[in-house]
Amino acid sequence: VINLGVSGSGPAQYYRILEKKGLMYKPDLVVMAVFPDNDFRDSDPDVGGAIFKPYYLLRSDGGLDYRAPRTEEIGSALRPWLRRSAFLHLLREGISSFALERWLASIGLLAPTAGIMLEDPAVPPGWSIYLADPPVEWRETEKLTFRLIREAHALSEQQGADFVVMVIGSVPAVENRWKEVLARYPGSGDIRWDYGRPLSMLQALGQQWRFDVIDLTEPFRSDFLATGHSSSWPHDGHWNARGHQLAAEFLTSYLVQREKQYHLH
Repeated sequence: VINLGVSGSGPAQYYRILEKKGLMYKPDLVVMAVFPDNDFRDSDPDVGGAIFKPYYLLRSDGGLDYRAPRTEEIGSALRPWLRRSAFLHLLREGISSFALERWLASIGLLAPTAGIMLEDPAVPPGWSIYLADPPVEWRETEKLTFRLIREAHALSEQQGADFVVMVIGSVPAVENRWKEVLARYPGSGDIRWDYGRPLSMLQALGQQWRFDVIDLTEPFRSDFLATGHSSSWPHDGHWNARGHQLAAEFLTSYLVQREKQYHLH
């Protein structure tokens, strides 16, 4: 198993990593993990706003244009250290000025938490994906993200590798904390939400293009209800050791049960 996952990346960056690095290993199976809360935002430069990430732009004729990351800014050189900085995380959490976030993003120190395209202040950053009726601009973000997942699938298939999308449930989904999060956003109670929308769309995409979509939300939720132990770190929502073990066990079980489909020997 070769893990090429990078924190703060979405399908746009995953596709680039697969194209430039992943295929060198001649994989039999490519597993793309998708975290709905921010992976759609991370795939669109008009929403994510991180100059140090590679992106793709969807042309009017349906083609894709690559947009290389800007590496000349000072922040780009500091990124490996900044990703491990607890101080930066605390600083980012405390920033309330969008103008300051934009300036820090312009020199590569961080991507604005609210992105470049401002969402409704009643909507948590990235949560437009859970709106029952999202705005037109966000639907374009979804269109681009789904296209990049399709491209990763096609690239894997061309190289003779199977392809699976693994959907990661957020902490609110796993631990039923939707209301707790939304309570911090005045006006969110007047919005019509559809928390199952991203999974439904990803499953429809998988059915259309013939690849499996695995939902980790239910097994993680079942474990949380049975044990009361969280599978994520409280400060940023990423998996802790328990989360990584649960994901590995569930994915392994899923693949072994379908060993002929995935050519396991």
